Amino acid sequence: MVVSTLEAAPLREAEFFISELQARKLHLGAVVLNKTLPDYLLDDAGDVAARALVADPGPAAAAAGADPDLDPATAGRVLATIGESFLNFEVAAKREAELRAELGRLSAPVLRVPVFEEDIHDLPGLARLGECLFG
Repeated sequence: MVVSTLEAAPLREAEFFISELQARKLHLGAVVLNKTLPDYLLDDAGDVAARALVADPGPAAAAAGADPDLDPATAGRVLATIGESFLNFEVAAKREAELRAELGRLSAPVLRVPVFEEDIHDLPGLARLGECLFG
């Protein structure tokens, strides 16, 4: 089993190990991609909503402006920033999807582990990891 993130340097190392395993005719049981981004970042509806927030946060800010303590201009800036952030993560998620597709040529399964909110340091964390890997 080879475990890697989809960052450039670790991925190159993983590809090197995979090629070495193949050259030595050793079995590759699986490739585990750690800290992957969620699939919802590739959703067309999310893209449309994020672009709408960036282009014109006014309607969403006005809806948020129902709170008298919230300045609509500030809400608009925050919402536009959220939209921009989503679009930036979307670019990274698309690149990850391309890299996963390239790894799909392997005969071994390619498994994904998402980014967790905190490091795995206990049995419940290991159970979450196992759920991601084995369903």
